Amino acid sequence: MMQCNSIQAVGVGTHASSRLNGRNHLMILALLPTALLLAGCGASDNTSTAEKATEAQSVPVQSESPSDDQTTNESGNTDTASITNETPPGNETATETASTTANVPFEEFELLTSMEVDFLSIKAIAFAPDGKTFVTGGGIPRVWQVGGDEALFEFEGLYPLTGTIVEAEALAFSPDGTTLAIAGGDGKLHLFDFETRELNHTIEAHDAGIVSVAFSGNGQLVATSGYDGKAIVWNSETGEQVSVCASGDERAMHVDLSPDGKTLASGGADALVWSAETGSKIGDLNLGEPRALLVRSAQFSPDGTQIATADATVDFENAAMIWSAESRELQNTFKHELGVMSLGFSPDGTMLATASVDAMARIWRIADGTLLQTMEEEELGTVDIVAWMPDGKALAVVSEGTIRFWGHPGAIEVAASDAADEDDLSDTDEASFEAESVHSASDHPEEVAEEDLEIDIIVPDLRPAATMEEITQALDLPNFPKIEGGDYQTSTTVQVSYLAPILVPEARKFYRERLSAAGWEEQEQPAAQLDTDESWLREFEKDGYVMRLFLNKLSAPSEDQLIVVEFLHMGNVDTRELPAPPDAEKTYEGVVFTSFTTSMNSPEVVEFMRAHFKKLDWKEHSFEDGAYGTKLTLVQNAVRLQARVMMLGGKTTVSYDVMAIGE
Repeated sequence: MMQCNSIQAVGVGTHASSRLNGRNHLMILALLPTALLLAGCGASDNTSTAEKATEAQSVPVQSESPSDDQTTNESGNTDTASITNETPPGNETATETASTTANVPFEEFELLTSMEVDFLSIKAIAFAPDGKTFVTGGGIPRVWQVGGDEALFEFEGLYPLTGTIVEAEALAFSPDGTTLAIAGGDGKLHLFDFETRELNHTIEAHDAGIVSVAFSGNGQLVATSGYDGKAIVWNSETGEQVSVCASGDERAMHVDLSPDGKTLASGGADALVWSAETGSKIGDLNLGEPRALLVRSAQFSPDGTQIATADATVDFENAAMIWSAESRELQNTFKHELGVMSLGFSPDGTMLATASVDAMARIWRIADGTLLQTMEEEELGTVDIVAWMPDGKALAVVSEGTIRFWGHPGAIEVAASDAADEDDLSDTDEASFEAESVHSASDHPEEVAEEDLEIDIIVPDLRPAATMEEITQALDLPNFPKIEGGDYQTSTTVQVSYLAPILVPEARKFYRERLSAAGWEEQEQPAAQLDTDESWLREFEKDGYVMRLFLNKLSAPSEDQLIVVEFLHMGNVDTRELPAPPDAEKTYEGVVFTSFTTSMNSPEVVEFMRAHFKKLDWKEHSFEDGAYGTKLTLVQNAVRLQARVMMLGGKTTVSYDVMAIGE
């Protein structure tokens, strides 16, 4: 059976795919505006898969080859180089397989199961080679069993400010599954022994956030790329730098290594091919004019002969493109109605899966460009990620916090049952996974009925949550000075969001001066990665009220607008003073966000909170109890409080976060 060059995660960077919709209440993300993704949006229809296969545009293209193979390195010197894609052992049949499958009937996949694994969104996903387990990115990277209900393990402590842009956005397994690479918004690359979950290396890899990571076919090299416009190749065993590929553009680069580890493909403002050994540029993929706003992915086929790129620009091709890795000629174009956010070659190299802003995931046959299947559901928003399971029998389709597994009946049932069967955990440390499992019997003591639960209610002396009139008196946000020439998108009593035509340092000075003059005191920022000239976050306090200001450089700035500005009223409730069980151990303390652990089980914690907050005159707005945990939302005057309760690593973890609500 042919093996992939690496089990690479496909992820979606927050800066390029989400919208300014306020979904993340822990911290507003710096994102591209809706207009950049939805301009020119076409209406979706209910056309059948067969009809769409007939109508879909799959356009074979013959392009002129580059005039030469001269390459330019960072110093500006010109070298002569060419791509030599030597097929690694085990991949010899990939080309033959691709050429002989054009006439093989394709049996459509069925929706097998769904897993809700995150409240907000999944930044990245990577399958272990055994196909039984996978890892998801985000604030806390987690190990899951396919088809399971709870996380098996959590890599805690990597990203303490959960819910911010400083999260795990890139994941990849080495081909043998022994090493897991985790990277994200802090610019660091973490290499873990996946069996023991011990940290082998932490590399200060980039000056800005990392958006992709990929291994070579033998696992000896690992490449990273990020918002600093660089792709860097590392020795995965020693952590030493091998080469640097610098595009000179600070938009996010997305990279992949060829199976033989000699060549690197990158996507960003351009689609480029590099020497992984020297860092010199071999050439570019001719995207044509108008150019793509952002190439979201660049990925080698399993045999290394082709490169697939994803165009996330709504008004350009809205397509995945297949290129010859050697000649860099465009071979085929697979169209969507809106921009393509993610793609992946099937393990045998015969099919390509694509995910799009148009809420569709599609499977294409590469040999003749046939659209084999479209997967679309009404409740799906943007399809963020597609990822094949290692055996190619099923496809994971990720939208926001949900993973849907599509495949033929039985494709994941065996994997799920085997992973749950203690006797069959041959590829992992059975004892260690059980020890870290979030769903052991000891985690779930017998639930206590509300009438039988004795709660010693001690009500702290807290100031009431502010009314809207009081919040406006503290700071009239819609009328507070804004940067001149901005594109003002959202303006309410508690939130202002807009694009501005200046850089972060200038905007930072603008708001520091005006907030200070109005009596607002700047608070310390615990995360150094949110204190840069690219991303800057601060909270300002005055008389117990808190404002949050976030400035972030756009990954794809326009001629007129360079940064996004997010300004939020957080209210006047100090989460550090809110009721907590007597044995609570604080894990993070802040005015608007606090978390702690307790020995109480989830039902006990919920009843504890209900009893105490009722005494404090908070009204219960909603209650959600799902596989991922419990969320209790309470409201008092113009402030909303969310309390989340979940089992993490055998402990009950509780978090409080607050923000103002208004019109």
